[in-house]
Amino acid sequence: MTLAVRNANFGRVLSGIARIAILGTVLAGVAGAGAAAPKLSNAKAVFAAEQVPIGQQLIAPAPAPDGKTLAYEALKGNSRFLFLYDGESGSVQQVKARKSLLTQASAYEGELDWCLATACAGSFVFVSGSQNNLDIYAGKVGATEAPTPLTAHKSLDFQPRFDPAANRVAFLSGRDRKSGSDLYLLDLDKLASGVALMRLTNLPNGVLYPEWSPDGRYIVFSAEGLSAEGGNTPSFDLWLMDLRRLPETLPAAARSEGNGGEPVIDLSADLQPARVTSVDASDELAASFAPDGTALAFYVSDAADATGTAGRKGQKEQRLALVELKRGDGSDAAPALGEIRTLVDHVADPNEDSTLRGPVWLADGSALLVVRDDPETFNPIVLVDRSSGEIVSSLAETHVNKDLALARHSPSAGIRLFFSAHEGQSTGLYEVRIQP
Repeated sequence: MTLAVRNANFGRVLSGIARIAILGTVLAGVAGAGAAAPKLSNAKAVFAAEQVPIGQQLIAPAPAPDGKTLAYEALKGNSRFLFLYDGESGSVQQVKARKSLLTQASAYEGELDWCLATACAGSFVFVSGSQNNLDIYAGKVGATEAPTPLTAHKSLDFQPRFDPAANRVAFLSGRDRKSGSDLYLLDLDKLASGVALMRLTNLPNGVLYPEWSPDGRYIVFSAEGLSAEGGNTPSFDLWLMDLRRLPETLPAAARSEGNGGEPVIDLSADLQPARVTSVDASDELAASFAPDGTALAFYVSDAADATGTAGRKGQKEQRLALVELKRGDGSDAAPALGEIRTLVDHVADPNEDSTLRGPVWLADGSALLVVRDDPETFNPIVLVDRSSGEIVSSLAETHVNKDLALARHSPSAGIRLFFSAHEGQSTGLYEVRIQP
């Protein structure tokens, strides 16, 4: 997805479907003969779609690591606004980086990502701005002061991702290039004492979908137009960047163009990413690491279906794939790659996902959660076994599901899954429990 396509997402509004009564049925399967499989419970409304004003969409739920706060976005026309919902008190607080945005026709605040470290509990980063100018901000639950700007540039800074093991934020930016985006790293511990911003890539057509490994060693991303021979390719492939290879002696910083310029250390020539997927006609998008870092799950978007199977003629097909990462003996060598396996065909297009995130893993790494692309059952949420690829549980009582997000802190009653679902002319937020 290029920046041009991404810009169009600011004005994206889900197409309406006829109002359909909730089915109230959970379909469950079995992961194997005699094996106990986790089950998806019935959906519970956080903000039911019928309670949301007509034409409004509540999207991108993001539960805090402690499970007490749920962040979400409200899509109103061409604008997005960010809110924090306190699950204990029921109060809702709007996150406002700049008051002037409230009067703009294309205001944008969202893409929130939580800090996972204990030292920064309750802290988060997010994107704020307008369609042509986005910056990264930092906020904290319960703060009375305005969010802190982390970047200030006339271009688009977006998709911020907190390092799970350090006080660093990776993000994408279109600065200093005519089109596309590159990967940047912001060291929050150096904001006050020195140059904190580092450029990690300088690729022909840019990158998308950055995600950290659980130990903070690697960032996986999708890159378009980068072949092994240095030529251009028309598709996206997955690449893995090893941040342990950051040079001990950093080069001098240069001023980035825009708004007077931010000092940036360019490390793109020192950090050469390793290819995960091969050059072909498919797009490999939105990868996410297994909780123990031993595998990558991602979406594969294949060429358009010419057969017309299941009414999909002329449409691209998306499937869920997985590749095992085999770590060495503790050396600095990059992980060896196993064979790429398709787990499930016909999954929802990740470009339709408001959070721009990859497949959701259960905490033990045994299964993944995705949305099935099935118009007849209105895109149910399915739980997929990692080993067999078998669908072991399916939630079919809500419709046009998207934006799946697991709460890291879950009570003994079951793992909490939050998501958006469409009903009538609006989209609400829902929760289900995954029972062991």
